Amino acid sequence: IMSYWRGTGDVAHDKGPNHADVATGMHEQDAQWDRLLKALDDRDLWGTTTLLLVSDHGMVEVDQIIDIDAIVKESGLDVISTGRGAVNHLFLKDPGDEPKLSSILSNIPNINIYTKDALPKNFHFDYPSRTGDIILTTEAPNVFIPNTLLLKAQKLLAPLVNWKIGAHGYSPENPKMHSIFFGLGRGVNPGSKLESVH
Repeated sequence: IMSYWRGTGDVAHDKGPNHADVATGMHEQDAQWDRLLKALDDRDLWGTTTLLLVSDHGMVEVDQIIDIDAIVKESGLDVISTGRGAVNHLFLKDPGDEPKLSSILSNIPNINIYTKDALPKNFHFDYPSRTGDIILTTEAPNVFIPNTLLLKAQKLLAPLVNWKIGAHGYSPENPKMHSIFFGLGRGVNPGSKLESVH
């Protein structure tokens, strides 16, 4: 049986990973976790149950916005831009535009530029229809987000309500991107520890 707990992702994106509402959400999840553990205890099911608790990624506070959509629009090239956070994919209508767009992008600080055929293997972007002709990456505190009117308003109000922006998808070498993997029950040696897994 698998259960997905929505958790605190949306709140951490909108208000930052250190906002009090994230802690509130964690406490609510902890209460549900306690209910589950108690139910397993009450039914004496640990001899036949293995319980795994995992998260898919961490979250980091970011504040340096890179608006790739605006840069692409200004270039005048026919490009579709997808992706937010740490990775952005650019799909070119005319593959011959790649050198010109790469040259424009090379003037932007704090980004890495890759073509589809020259991606590092550890990216695991083996999805031809979903991987851009040009792939951009960045590291926190930088983030790929369109600088929309809504975002500008949010940035103006953020200091008044202590809101930040949270993002993920950065290199797994960044400790704030680490996820969790806990196991207990049948087949799990109490106190055992796994090494880091990529």
